[in-house]
Amino acid sequence: MHRLKEYSLDALFICIGACMGALLRHIITVSPNYSFKKSTYSIHPWNILVINILSSWLVAYLAKKILTKHLKFMLIIGFCGSLSSFSTYSNDVINIWKSGKYFTTIIYITLSNLLSFMGILHLS
Repeated sequence: MHRLKEYSLDALFICIGACMGALLRHIITVSPNYSFKKSTYSIHPWNILVINILSSWLVAYLAKKILTKHLKFMLIIGFCGSLSSFSTYSNDVINIWKSGKYFTTIIYITLSNLLSFMGILHLS
C-alpha cells in the first residue's frame, strides 16, 4: 500500500508540472498567432525552436540543482517534458554519450531523427 501511495504522489507531481508546461507551450506557440476572425491558428517554427532549446537547457540546469525527487518529477518530467519532448531526447543523448556508448549514441540520434521524419512524411 505504501508503494501505491508513493507512486500516486509521484504521478500527481508529474501531472501538475505537465499541465504548466503544456499551457506555457500553448501560450508561446499558438496564442500570439491566433486569428479570432478565422478561428484558426498558425505555429511558427521559430517559437518551437526557442522552446526546444530553452527546455533542453532547463533540464540540464534543473537536473543539477533540484534536490527533492518530487520537484524533479514535477519540473523535469512534467513541466519540461510537456513543454518540449526535445529536452528529454537531448538529455538522453548526453547521458548515453557520457556513459561511453558513442556508437549507440550515433545510432540513437540517427534512428530517432530518421524514423520520426519518415513517420511524419508517411502519415502526412
